[in-house]
Amino acid sequence: MSCLSMSVAMDYTGFYLHPLSASVRTLGCGATPVHEHLLVYWVGALGGTVVGVVVQPAVARTVATDDP
Repeated sequence: MSCLSMSVAMDYTGFYLHPLSASVRTLGCGATPVHEHLLVYWVGALGGTVVGVVVQPAVARTVATDDP
């Protein structure tokens, strides 16, 4: 699964993990429009953070109640 996701995402993300690093290195380069760059690197990262902050407490409660 990891190999598949890497193959599919390579053309869209370039594997940059930090939005600022991605913007400094690739914003305005090539044929990628600015709105697509912002969507992939900034909105995606911030959205993932919000989802993680919301979901993590529920997962932690579930895991804590499953302990014998």
